[in-house]
Amino acid sequence: MLQMSRQRLGTEELASLAGVQQRNFTVKEAQSAKEVFMCSSFDPVVPIIMWDDQTISDGRPGPVTLSLRSMLLKNMDPKHGTSNHIQVPYA
Repeated sequence: MLQMSRQRLGTEELASLAGVQQRNFTVKEAQSAKEVFMCSSFDPVVPIIMWDDQTISDGRPGPVTLSLRSMLLKNMDPKHGTSNHIQVPYA
């Protein structure tokens, strides 16, 4: 995801990714992070604003989370995404 974001995001959005790392972390680190999100195939980027009754940062999704979510949702839309989308006639 980080590689894709560096290719597709604008300059201002890219600036928000400075210092973002993909690595293993402890629960304590996650609970004290500026932003936390999870990724899945069902909902590409889900902001985590609370963990075990502890608010993450200010309790709102952060700029990196929102930028990545927007990027992936646009990419999933064949009107805005890449040529990788193939229309499948289901009916």
